[in-house]
Amino acid sequence: MDEEARKRFAEAVKVLRGDRDREEFSKIVGVSRPTIIGWETCKNTPKRESLELIAQMRGETLDEFLSYLNGAKRRDPLERLLNQIAGLSHEQLAIVLRAIADRLGS
Repeated sequence: MDEEARKRFAEAVKVLRGDRDREEFSKIVGVSRPTIIGWETCKNTPKRESLELIAQMRGETLDEFLSYLNGAKRRDPLERLLNQIAGLSHEQLAIVLRAIADRLGS
């Protein structure tokens, strides 16, 4: 992974971590706190398993995430969501709608 890809990966990790501390996020991702620090400072290159998990957390396939890391423009998240919704069953749509209602209620 070149320096630009590591920078993009670092930014993706920071966005996903949000306001959680590194310890909490490291438990979610299944790596150590120093690994998270290494990723965020562009000093460590993630293993494939970590790349797959981060891609999944971003709602992307590994191939899409790797393309992004290598400089491809990321698809609009709303467009991705709408495409995913189009393929859901009625039961799955009901679950999504309940989640949206819960989110709007809080």
